[in-house]
Amino acid sequence: MWGIAEMNVFFRIFTDFPFGIMLAELLFARYSKRKSFFWLRVLTAVPFCVVYALIANHYGTDSTGFILLDKLLILLIMALTGAWVWFCVDCDSTEYLFCILAAYAVQHFHHNLTVNLEILCETWMKTPFKPWESAALSIALMVLTYYAANRFLVRRLKDADISRVDRPRMLVNGLFFLLMTVFFIPDLPETFSMTRLLNFLYYLAADALVLFVLFGLLKESRQSRELDILEQLLRAEDHQRAITTETIELINMKCHDLKHQISLLRQGGNDAYVQEVENAVQIYDSSVKTGCETLDIILMEKLLLCDKHGIQLTCIADGASLNFMASSDIYSLFGNALDNAIESVLKEEDEEKRVISFSVAGKGQFLVIRIENYVTDPPMLEEEMPVTTKADKRYHGFGLMSIRHIVNKYGGELSISVEAHMFVLNILIPLNESKIPC
Repeated sequence: MWGIAEMNVFFRIFTDFPFGIMLAELLFARYSKRKSFFWLRVLTAVPFCVVYALIANHYGTDSTGFILLDKLLILLIMALTGAWVWFCVDCDSTEYLFCILAAYAVQHFHHNLTVNLEILCETWMKTPFKPWESAALSIALMVLTYYAANRFLVRRLKDADISRVDRPRMLVNGLFFLLMTVFFIPDLPETFSMTRLLNFLYYLAADALVLFVLFGLLKESRQSRELDILEQLLRAEDHQRAITTETIELINMKCHDLKHQISLLRQGGNDAYVQEVENAVQIYDSSVKTGCETLDIILMEKLLLCDKHGIQLTCIADGASLNFMASSDIYSLFGNALDNAIESVLKEEDEEKRVISFSVAGKGQFLVIRIENYVTDPPMLEEEMPVTTKADKRYHGFGLMSIRHIVNKYGGELSISVEAHMFVLNILIPLNESKIPC
């Protein structure tokens, strides 16, 4: 038969600090690379929690010695549980620090909420909680708190590169947080009062602040990574533009020479064969003149691709209206937009539905660009961005991201919509007085 002492130990295992923070650490390490025999490693937490519960139950938490060592004990447990995380998952020091701080904030919020709600109930009912009642309240609030943490915080870590987070700023934030919570433990009354309420709100603000800063740094690192990738893509596109320009110029030269040779072949008869050869050459000798050389190169390149795949590409473009944009920006903007449209219509089995049209024109004080393509199954839009159905989502959307980056560079606006099975990309850019030749 278990006595009161044994029951207290059992309840402490699942309600005291070590179990709470280790569970939270496991939660925030959910997407980290697991080491071999992961679940066996996780189970090593059990003897640690049992030993802590036995010691805490024997010495209590109200003795003077325990209070004096309380701050150091919290730091020691955090260090030991942190070592346990490193024992279970393969992560670098930045990811490790992020996990520890986020886990402590969630565990601290749960503990603060549990203690104050229990004291509020005891003050109202004028009856102290039994150990099992305290444990039941703690576990119920733990389930709710950790579910909310997983739902609104942990899921943001999927596919996130925590190792890129600014470690010095995160370390300063962590030290400040520990100073606010560990080294500031006031002597509070045993009954619920205004002092306790203010202390609860103070701790609540500290927990929210550290989580806000941590995930703010994570968002900042993600944006920095996306900008790095965009810069690499733009450099690659600039290099591709130079190669494409040279290739198309060479093709035009060769086609011009072939036309003269075909004229000579006509004199030898076999007009049907000569006509077939001439039609084939004509495809590569198609001349596009919009008034902007860079746009002409893009259209030449994409028209060849569309002809190969049976795609109907129509264009009404006043290239002269683009003369305030850099050639690299024109190539990236229209290249990505047309590539996205071509990729979309290639999914249509019916070639009659493989239709792309776009227009470029200056209207008043604005440059108006509209690119649309047929789509049988319109994509879902989330924050004005199509939601990918691809398995690998890491590099999804960088084409549109590059377009948006260029549009923002010129102070313009971009919008995406689906109108009667037509995917429409609208771009509006104010015309500047400063002109940069194409």
